Order: sequence, then structure tokens, then C-alpha cells
Amino acid sequence: MPRLVRAPAVLLVVLLAAAWTPRIAAAACDLRVSASGHTLEALDGTPFLFLSDTEWVLNTHPDADVLALLDDRKARGYTVVQVFATRHWDGAYAWAQTDSNGNVPFVNDDVTQLNTAYWDRWAWIIDRAQERGLFLLLIMGEPGRLEEPWLAHSDAEGYAYGRAVGAHLASKTSLIFCNGQDSSATGGIGPSGWRAIAEGVADGVNGVDRFDGAADYSTTLMTYHGYNISSTFHADDWIDFYGPEVWHDNAAVYAQISGDYALTGPTRPTAFLEGSYEGEEAFITPRYVRVEAWHTFFAGGAGYAFGNAQNWQQADNIDYLTSPGNQQMTVLAGFIRGRALGRLVPDQGIIASGESGGATRKVAARSADGDACWVFFPEPQAATIRLDCVTAASEAAASWFDPRDATVTSAGSYATTGVAEFTPPADWEDAVLVLETSVDAGGAEDGGPADGAPPDGSAEDAPGVGDAASPADGGTVDGRTGADGAAAGHGVSGGCGCRASGDQASRGVLPLVLGLVLTRRSRRRRS
Repeated sequence: MPRLVRAPAVLLVVLLAAAWTPRIAAAACDLRVSASGHTLEALDGTPFLFLSDTEWVLNTHPDADVLALLDDRKARGYTVVQVFATRHWDGAYAWAQTDSNGNVPFVNDDVTQLNTAYWDRWAWIIDRAQERGLFLLLIMGEPGRLEEPWLAHSDAEGYAYGRAVGAHLASKTSLIFCNGQDSSATGGIGPSGWRAIAEGVADGVNGVDRFDGAADYSTTLMTYHGYNISSTFHADDWIDFYGPEVWHDNAAVYAQISGDYALTGPTRPTAFLEGSYEGEEAFITPRYVRVEAWHTFFAGGAGYAFGNAQNWQQADNIDYLTSPGNQQMTVLAGFIRGRALGRLVPDQGIIASGESGGATRKVAARSADGDACWVFFPEPQAATIRLDCVTAASEAAASWFDPRDATVTSAGSYATTGVAEFTPPADWEDAVLVLETSVDAGGAEDGGPADGAPPDGSAEDAPGVGDAASPADGGTVDGRTGADGAAAGHGVSGGCGCRASGDQASRGVLPLVLGLVLTRRSRRRRS
């Protein structure tokens, strides 16, 4: 009786083929932009401190060093590790072109053809970071720089490259995609090309192959690393937060961050992604770097990226992890988490006189609920401060906080009216004036020690830490290891949303289709 079953059988074959469509499920990022538009947060609304460590050549380090580095970054209070996905550096730095296993990123230098072994190692590193509660920010725009030999020759090639990267890493929920790479938004492949790369990433994550300017960006968190970002991409849907760099000029950081903070329609967060590397030049001291970091947060920045010069100048060791600048980022993390996270509002009006400018500018902020205000003094010079920045009480306790080691010293009590002149302790390099209704030393909720002291080097316990195999032999890594996969039911704010993944739907359809097919086959045999 074949005539009776032919049409249903064809239909079932079609359904079965659809159920088996080979696509990686889109996994929503575990971060999103907050309702205020100025900060990032977890999907449950918990404020997120974006404190990144720069490790441009992380995949050139052996597995043991990668794991040790991630453990150390977690223990010190960092929440993000940022890397260059590819690096066609030459001369003395040609070693950075490959990963630790000698793999190059592309087949025959064609940026639309990924070398699976190379990108599988990035997938492995992302999973190891996620196990430790760290996010990986992957700066992957090098082909858009139009430098031989790894370049996108057209917008279409830029799209194909972005799509290949997005598809390969689609299941990673602790991944932040970053377009650009030390690039002006108006340079290299140009605005249309950078947009093409971003569209490709989103389409790759979502299992789409259609270069039409209509990608769904709700499953990615994406930024851009370089210059002229907010002036070029301010109205673009693909960019969730700005990632500017101000190289070797800490005097320019405040203007960059405060300028981006003031933008509206839409409002976006800004994370300062590259500044001055500790130790790269004689003048780039730990204090020089601290000025960048504290200016960033008190000007309204959502995050800051620290860098030590040894992170990219060599891959022989990770001895630089204990540098003074690194330890002082732990102090910064403890202060922000303990006092200001999720409630800091920049307010230069707090400084009645003595603000200064450039690298010596004093930068002020207050709490959203009026119980505190803070002023960063880059050097021990006096300023007159408005005491009515504290509105929640008639009296405030004043103290000095040392950004080097978290030392706190009392500065008296004041009525919250009028003004008062404050001068930091004379032997301090820089200082934070704290005015609060109650003084608490502050501390890290999920990272570095509460008092800013160097950590013991241990990371929080996490399932599988250190016991997962690296694709050292060039083999394939399962793209859905660890805690990957989409979580349904979370709201979306600012472009990093959640939805049921495509393969979850397939897993529901497939058993049903197979059951129907087997039933039909059984009926045909009986007939």
C-alpha cells in the first residue's frame, strides 16, 4: 500500500532533515547593559564590575601558564581577560603569529577560512575562564585593518570572516566580541566594513548566512577597540558599549570617558580598553596607570583594562602578574565593589575649587542615594569640596583612602553644608577623599581581598578547574562544553539577551519525528 504512505513519508523526511540541520545554537551572553545605559550587569540585575587584564598573546602560553594566569586574575579581583584573537606581528615579534602549538589562524591566509585547531584553542581558553567566573573579551578585528596578509578585501569578506568566528564560538556565554583592533572606526575597512564584520559575528552566532544589514544582535555583547568609536557608531545597533583607547596619555582619559558618558539617544556604557602599559616606558609608573584607572571610574566609565608591558613583549613567563600595578588593581576593585558599584554618579560640581586639569585633574563622584561622595586626588594638592554632596544625613565622616595599599586614615567629621578645604596626606602619591554617612573599609564581593592586600593566589573552587584537556594536538573541541547553552526567560536591556537555543528545539522535535517515522515504518511492515 505504498500509495497511502508516500505523502506523509515525504513530509516526515523533510521534518527529519530540518531537525538535523547542522548549526550551533546561539547562546546568549551572560552580561547585558543596565537600564541606566551607563553600566553592565548580570542577567539577574547584579551590577558587574568590568575590570579587565590585558593578555594580548594569551594563546601563545602553554596550558599550565594559561590556567595559572586565570587563577591569579580571579584571585586579584579581575572579572575580564582581554586578548587579540590574531596578531600578524613581524620582526622580533613574529612569534605571536601562532598559538602555543604552532597553529596559524587561517588556512592559506584566507580570513574566511578558519584553521579549526587555532580557534579551538581559543574555545578551550574561554571555557577555562568561564569555570573561574571570568569573561573573555576577544578583539578580533585585525582583518579589518587591511594589513597583509590577513585582511578582508571587501565588506563581503569582512562579513564572511565575522560569521566564521561567530559560528565557531556561538555557544560561549562568557564571551564578549570586540570589533576593531587598535583601529580608528573611520580607518582600515571603514565604517561599512566594520559593520559588516559585526553583522557577520551576530549571524554566525545565530546560525544565519545572509549579508543584508538585518542581523539579530540580541544574542551577542559587542564592542569596538580603537578610536573615534562613539562619533562613528553611536546610533548603531550592533555596539553595546564603547571600548576606546588613549595610548600613553593619561591626561586625555577623563575627557574621553566623560564625553562618552554625556551622550544620549542612546546612552551606552564605556569601558576603557587600552591605555598605558605599566613599565613600557620609564614614565609609566604604577601611579601613572592608577590615574587612568581612577579617572575612568570616577568619570562614569563602566570598566577599565589594566596592562603590564610584559603581557605582550614576551611569552616566556607570567612573572609580571605580581607587579605593583597589578596589586593596585586589586585595591581599586575592592574600593569600587565595597562602596560604589552600581550606584556611582560622576559629579564634578562637588569640587568647588582646585579641580586642575589633565593628568592632575581631581575627579569627583557621588552615590545615587546620597549617602556618600568621593574625590580622586592624583597628587597631594588641596581642593575645596562641597559638603552638601552627601544628602542622606546632616553629618558625614571624612577619610583618606590610599590607592596604593588601601590604607584608610580619618579626616574628621563635617556637617553636610557649605564647603571645606581638603589636602591629602603629604607623603601619599595620590588619594581618594571619602565622605560618607558611615565609613566602611569596603571590599570585594566576588574577587580580591576586602582590604586590598595581595591575595593568596588561590581561585574560588569551580567544577573542572585545571582538569580539562586542551586541544594541544590540533583536535576538535566540543563547542558546548562547560556551562554553555542558552538560558530562556531573561529580559534584554541594551543588546545581550537570552532565548531558547536552536538545538534545544531540535532536541524536542527530533525524538517526536523519529517516533513517528518508526511508527510509520512499523505500520508499513504490518501491511
